[in-house]
Amino acid sequence: MIVGTAGNAGNQPGVIFTRAISMGQFDALYSMRDFFKRESILAVVVAATMSGLALCRTTATSDDLLSCIAVSMTVFFVIMFAIGAGLGFSYLIHSCGLDPAAGAAPLLTTLSDVIGVLVLCLVSMAIFYLSGRQFDLT
Repeated sequence: MIVGTAGNAGNQPGVIFTRAISMGQFDALYSMRDFFKRESILAVVVAATMSGLALCRTTATSDDLLSCIAVSMTVFFVIMFAIGAGLGFSYLIHSCGLDPAAGAAPLLTTLSDVIGVLVLCLVSMAIFYLSGRQFDLT
């Protein structure tokens, strides 16, 4: 759920950025700044919404509230990362004079998968440590 959501969430802004570039919608720095500002606000909204849905989904099938919170927080952080990276990769590839549609999505998907698992482990460890709950890494 975590890695699939991040990949999907991150690819969409990259596609929108690529389309805006190809249609010549960025005539001035101001319009590109507005684009990134709008996408940043949407990233928070999407991440918060998906995080809430993840909490509902996990609490429906688990009695372990701390684990459910860890998954929910991870979904939030990974979606924020994926959206930022999706925009960043597309912009970087475009800045290098290449077509952002050709390379941003595979790079983002792979990186989001790795980051998703890493963030889940780190968030879970932090939540369990702060709650005083014992966990065994073996």
